[in-house]
Amino acid sequence: MLDLARHFGLTAIGTCSAANVRAVERCGTAAVDYRAEDFVVAVRRLTAGREGGPGVDAAFDAIGGAHFARSFACLTRGGLLVGYGSQTMATGAEGLASAALGLARLKL
Repeated sequence: MLDLARHFGLTAIGTCSAANVRAVERCGTAAVDYRAEDFVVAVRRLTAGREGGPGVDAAFDAIGGAHFARSFACLTRGGLLVGYGSQTMATGAEGLASAALGLARLKL
């Protein structure tokens, strides 16, 4: 995702663990260590001065489940949340029914 953002000249923010901060920064993006700080707060801080208000236009979430609500909170008004991969389902931490309920809560 970060390579695509760079290719198209988009500003991006990548969340990662401390071990991957340098790799994310090499893609030309701001890196947020999600273990060291609340990534929602960090995204809001990093985007505070942008036209249209704080938040990002699109958030890409590979974790899924209850995590969607936190990614959704990173969006600016009218932003788009893209869920893919659903790691929580792949690891057995969440089933299809609870994932569907999480998405329904976002819609409401």
